[in-house]
Amino acid sequence: MADADEYASLGLPMSVAGASLPPGRGFCDGTEAQVAILDADPTGAGQSEAVTRLAERLREHSAEPPPAVSVLGDRVDRAALRDTRLRAGSAVAAVGRSGISYRTAVVDLDDSPVFGVFGPDRSGRTTALTTLANGLRGSVPDLRTYLLAPRRTALVSVPDWTRTATGLDACAALATALADALAERTAAGPRRLVVVDDGDELTDGPAATALATLVRRGRDTGVVLLCAVQTHVAHRSFGGWVTDLRKAKHGLLLRPEVDVDGDLFGLRLPQKASRRFPVGRGYLVTRGDIDYVHVATD
Repeated sequence: MADADEYASLGLPMSVAGASLPPGRGFCDGTEAQVAILDADPTGAGQSEAVTRLAERLREHSAEPPPAVSVLGDRVDRAALRDTRLRAGSAVAAVGRSGISYRTAVVDLDDSPVFGVFGPDRSGRTTALTTLANGLRGSVPDLRTYLLAPRRTALVSVPDWTRTATGLDACAALATALADALAERTAAGPRRLVVVDDGDELTDGPAATALATLVRRGRDTGVVLLCAVQTHVAHRSFGGWVTDLRKAKHGLLLRPEVDVDGDLFGLRLPQKASRRFPVGRGYLVTRGDIDYVHVATD
């Protein structure tokens, strides 16, 4: 039951406001509707018992039960994640667990080899890069991996980098070498993974020019690019490689400000008061689709 003002806000005639409507009666898109019930007993207890009986009958005829409603934990172990899309030879990596489906959330870098991780300080950007890089190492044979780290990062201690650059000058030199090598590469050669942490430090100078080349042309030469950038820097980017990174609409928004951070991908983020964003929690964006995820760790 609603009051006269609420009926008027829906554009319904005022005569409706004075009508005596039975329980469960309402209006949907201008049409009068009666809510269906599952049992002759219309009380909450009666309907709950009817739902329980229906669930029991469905269970008898279903080989696979629906996923249980659960709470998304603040820690997800990457080793425990399973998905049919995770297979040897594919550049598909588990990034964490979905808080919507509670299934494994994956990043398909075969489909879109450019991926941005955006978030404020201490939001889990480096962890997300580590999780994805380790996942790709386990699935892509002969993967050559390169790290650009203009600032101190835990990624330096991750083993098996083909080459690591630390500091601004070294990052600029490695980025330039990787970009120059694109002219000699083909997609049939060994795949290369380029990981950039604290990319907000590399938004100008020779490194920026080289990264722009990698973002735009890497797809055609078997290069996968994972870049982490602080959210406030990404918002201020108008042109350059960070803007190209955003245009891919493929990335992770960690601890987002839901009113504004969707603009990084030209999207409106879900306004859910119940959503919370501890470290490692955010929205995974894939070609405009949005999933609420918690990043896994090793």
